[in-house]
Amino acid sequence: MNNMESICENGLNGLTFVIDGKLRNWFPDILSYYLDIHGAKLKQSVTKQCNYLVSTNPSSETVKAKRARELQIPVLAEDEFYFLIRKLYHDGETVLVPSWVKCIPQGAFSLCKTMKTVILPENLLEIGSAFIDCTNLVTITIPARVHLIDAAAFQGCSSLKTIVLPLIKSIRFNTFRDCKSLSSVTIPDCVTFIDNSAFQGCASLETIKLPEKLEFLGKEVFRDCSELKTISIPNGVHVIRHHTFLGCNKLQHVYLSPELHTIEYKAFQGCKKLTIHAPANSYAEQFAKKNGIPVSLVSE
Repeated sequence: MNNMESICENGLNGLTFVIDGKLRNWFPDILSYYLDIHGAKLKQSVTKQCNYLVSTNPSSETVKAKRARELQIPVLAEDEFYFLIRKLYHDGETVLVPSWVKCIPQGAFSLCKTMKTVILPENLLEIGSAFIDCTNLVTITIPARVHLIDAAAFQGCSSLKTIVLPLIKSIRFNTFRDCKSLSSVTIPDCVTFIDNSAFQGCASLETIKLPEKLEFLGKEVFRDCSELKTISIPNGVHVIRHHTFLGCNKLQHVYLSPELHTIEYKAFQGCKKLTIHAPANSYAEQFAKKNGIPVSLVSE
């Protein structure tokens, strides 16, 4: 039985690992967390108590590698170790991220198919593109201190039902794309920027309240949100970009401001039930009449 087979057979419980150099696939805090939940430890120095050294190059001549060979400590290639940890980790339905984690990096939980609930620490500050295609993730509460959620962070989380965003300033591209079960989104007032395709394919979203301070709404933001029925575009948004509401075939009411001056190509294509609510003599009223869309006049 080789080293990898032994770990797969007996698990990580009680083992001690040392990292040689900077690994390509891991941030130290996340790796330490993965080991911790399986009863293993991550140490800095190679000693007799160390069970394995993990290295990007098992044949390297670094100080740690030489010391490991002197002590006859096995050296694991990073790629093998990476896939092993991911395999062991995917078994859990509930994930409790330790209190010392400040940033969840790109890919940390991606493709964790069995994970249903994630509990994040109160001191967490950043979430990278970490949960892509976690298709069984239903529940996650984002702590108030989080100030950055990276692009595509929850893309493909098709079982996620509700999300309350912390005090971030922007929602990046593809953040919730194809979250097909997402029916409730709470966006804080401080958000000024929603990037391309942020909510594309959120097929259960019936309504969403955009913040009054919003200034930028990217292209295809609500594309294929097939249950979306009503939305009000804030005064600060001056352009509705192409395909923003393409495929929103149940969209009935869109409220547009007098500040709006551009509606791009096929922004409302397929919205056959749509009525545009806009002030008299506004660009939005003229656009509606030109394109044969029913218009309801509102006061400014």
